[in-house]
Amino acid sequence: IAQSVQHTRLLVAALSHGPANPRRELAQYLKEHDVRYAWADYWDTLTLTFLTNERVVVASENVIRVEMYQRQVEAHADEAVRIRRSRCPGGHEAVQGRYWLCQGVSPP
Repeated sequence: IAQSVQHTRLLVAALSHGPANPRRELAQYLKEHDVRYAWADYWDTLTLTFLTNERVVVASENVIRVEMYQRQVEAHADEAVRIRRSRCPGGHEAVQGRYWLCQGVSPP
């Protein structure tokens, strides 16, 4: 019975809070801080654009899959931030220990 109780608690915790998802946290942060355009690594671009329901358009710094996103961010380069997985000069931490936003960085 004790083991069943522990499994039930684990299941309830997982269903109510879910596993940590840094990209989802970053998407929420971007929306809450009215970030509309960003540059990021390919692996983050599509996920972030999807998670924000295209309220934030994220262009890829390397592999380009969606030309429309690239053009939109390039057209708003003065507003765009660069999403990094390490600290950057003048940047700030958006998701603790995982993502930083850098301002004033020119597009690739």
